[in-house]
Amino acid sequence: MFPLKKISTIKEEPNENLKKNTEMLEKSDSRLETIFDGNAVAEQSTVYHNRFGSGTVREIKDGKIYVEFGNGLRIFQYPDAFEKGYLRLN
Repeated sequence: MFPLKKISTIKEEPNENLKKNTEMLEKSDSRLETIFDGNAVAEQSTVYHNRFGSGTVREIKDGKIYVEFGNGLRIFQYPDAFEKGYLRLN
């Protein structure tokens, strides 16, 4: 018979990387709870874009949303721009 060797045991505490990853997942899960409600967006609604700032919805038509910002009119895919976080309601 072969001699038995002691096998090292796994530490019961998770390592620091696992803790950090778990914290990041918990934070990202809370952001996923926000669901876009397309019924809340209408012409004259105020929306916000990280680069362009606040703007006013001028028209929603054929899968596009037309938003007037201080520096001009911008066109975004609708509702993708909200779902992907480019636009949000103010």
